[in-house]
Order: sequence, then C-alpha cells, then structure tokens
Amino acid sequence: MTDSSSASNFDNYIVELHENLDRLRDISDVDEQSSTIIADLAQAYSEHPSPMQTAMCLSALFCGQKNILTFLRRSCSKTELKKTKVEILQFLKFFVESAGVKILPHAVELKTVLLTIFNVDNASDVRASIFPVLSQLMELSAGSSDMQNEVDKMATTFLDQIGLQSSKAAATIKGLCLAFLGLLCKFFPEHMRKYSDPLLLGQYLKYLHEQLVKDAKFEMLIAAGTIESLVNYLVNFISSLTSDKVFLFFVHSQAPILRSRTKEDEKHYNEQRIRNELDLKRIYIYAARAIQTQDQTNLNRYALVKVTQSVIRCCSHPLKSTIQQQLENDEADT
Repeated sequence: MTDSSSASNFDNYIVELHENLDRLRDISDVDEQSSTIIADLAQAYSEHPSPMQTAMCLSALFCGQKNILTFLRRSCSKTELKKTKVEILQFLKFFVESAGVKILPHAVELKTVLLTIFNVDNASDVRASIFPVLSQLMELSAGSSDMQNEVDKMATTFLDQIGLQSSKAAATIKGLCLAFLGLLCKFFPEHMRKYSDPLLLGQYLKYLHEQLVKDAKFEMLIAAGTIESLVNYLVNFISSLTSDKVFLFFVHSQAPILRSRTKEDEKHYNEQRIRNELDLKRIYIYAARAIQTQDQTNLNRYALVKVTQSVIRCCSHPLKSTIQQQLENDEADT
C-alpha cells in the first residue's frame, strides 16, 4: 500500500463513520458496520506504522471538520454505537502510544472529548475505555503548560465522581477514577497539592474502609485502584525522616525549617506527624487485610499484592517489616 493510498483510506474510514452516524436510524446493524470500519482502520495503520503513516493517520483522525473527535462528540449520547466507541478508544490508546509526542498539539482537545464522553455517555464500558487513553496523554503531557491548565478540570471531574456521585458509579469506574487521580499526583504534583490533604487522603481512606472493614461485598477494582493511587500520593506528598526508632512523616509544604522552629511550629509539626503516622498505620492495616480477603481470584490477589508492595517500598514505618513479611508469605501462596 502506497503512502498516498494509505492517506486516502484513512480519510475514507472517517468519512464512512460519519455517514453511518448520519444514517443511524436507517441501518439496522450500524454498530457492527461502524466497528468493522474501525477494525479496518486499525489494521491499515498497524501494518504500516512508519513516520509517514503516523503523520497521515494523525491528520485523518484530528484535522478537518469531520474527524474522529467530532464523531465521538456527536455519538457520545448514542447508545446504538457502544461497541464502536469502545473500539475507537482502544485504537486511540494504541495510536497515542505509537505517535508519542506528535500527539501533543491535539492533546488538550482529545482530553476534552474524553471528559465529555465520561460525563455524557451512560455505558460503563465506554466510560471505562477513556482511562487508558487519558493515562497515556498525562504521561506524554507532563511537562506541557497547556495540559497543566487542564488539571483542575480533570481533578474535579473525578473527585465529584468518587465523592458526591459515588453511589451511582459502577465499581470499575470508581476504581479507575481513584487510580487516575493518583496519576495526576504523579505527573502534576504541583497542581494536585491543594487537593492532597485532607480531600484525596480522606477519599482513599474512606474507600479502603468501605472495602476492607465494613461487612460488604469486596470490590477488587476499588481496593486496587485506591492502593495504586496511594503509591503516587505517598511518593509526592509525604516524606519520611528517621531519628533513632521514631519515623516522622509530614507533608512537604507544611514541614517547618528545623533550625528556625517556634513553639507554635513545633506544636503544628508534632500534630502533623501524629496524624500522618496514624493515617499510614491505617493504610498498612487495610493493605494487609486486602491480601487476605477470601473471595479474590489468585490473579487478583497477586495484582493487589504487587500494588501493596509498592506502598511498602515508598515508606519507612515500624509496621513495615511485619506487614512486608505478611505480603511475602501471601505472595508465595498465590
């Protein structure tokens, strides 16, 4: 296939998608037909992922009045195209990974469309499919000032989802929201600091408490998403100092300069240390309980063990040796 014919094919696939959307009520199997178009587009691209092919596909997907983003905007409320939207998002995840920094000029617009899908579409499968694409964008855009300006919109969207609207969301969506908030802490810590304590930590502890203490069905995705997010939270917002046998934890922005502390600073520092020690003890206890839950599959238990070990590595604490041994014992049984 020549470069010119590839470009023409990419454009034709997008045109066909929009034509199907325009004739939505007239095509009985519109979702199957449209998903086949996406499969053909993905095959045409993956067979020839050269720089020229990437540039041509990039143009077809994101440029012009009718592109993949305008299709997603127009179709986000159309339940008849559920499979098509999932497959588009799966392809976009692959394409963003392949295109790398070439996607950056379109990153904010793509992010906006993904949030629109999340807020408008009612299908959990479709909503869940935005997160792999969004996560790729965050990694690529970590140093981008344009994306930094979008962090508040993303943070408030997903905090609202796990907060006020949490009872309406499926476990998959809650877990993905929790994990993604951790990614924002990882890639944009300076913009997430204002949400870190007590809002984020409060939500993490709330969900861990619900999953591991209350007498309710254990939701692996929520527990794993929360613990995964805690890794990024602890790395970016809590530091540790060791003095003999005392482990002091405090938030960077609230740590006073040791040589110039007043009595009021000392009091505030000690209160912060005690609070963070208690929070971390609770986290470790929840993690230990999580890996002992009986109704998990071996695969899920193994995944949660790995995530929890990451938490342990991020911190120093008197409970570390006891719980780490417990983790190792449990991993040996999986």
